[in-house]
Amino acid sequence: MNERQKFIAAAGESIKVAYETLGLTLEQIAEQQELTVGEVHSILWSVSPKFKKDFGGTASSEDDLLEHYKNLALSSPVDAVREKALRYLIDERKGRNDVPIELLKLKKRSQAVEEVDLSLRLAQFNAEITKTREMLIDTTPIPVSGN
Repeated sequence: MNERQKFIAAAGESIKVAYETLGLTLEQIAEQQELTVGEVHSILWSVSPKFKKDFGGTASSEDDLLEHYKNLALSSPVDAVREKALRYLIDERKGRNDVPIELLKLKKRSQAVEEVDLSLRLAQFNAEITKTREMLIDTTPIPVSGN
């Protein structure tokens, strides 16, 4: 972690207080702390439940969500967060984020096919057993008494 990232991580609590208690805007906090608005946004998103609530904890549209991930990828003080946000953006651009839904649908279809296959195999097995029983009954000789 470089010096700037260490500073940003340490500034989290003061930024949270400035936003929640003092009611400063992102721009005012950024100017005061000598950070970018994106960095302030990222820090507040990670430390302030009030900011998440004010900003709409759930994205109102896909564009808002993508914008949030861009801010995280560019300015998060935590390397792992930046990496995950960047991976999400790359996967979204290539259409990979929709894959798990399709895989789930495919898995359900596959399970249904396996259940039908199992039912057919059981029916075949039962038919073979019935056929074998009938053959044994038909071919069993009846003992004749010799009186």
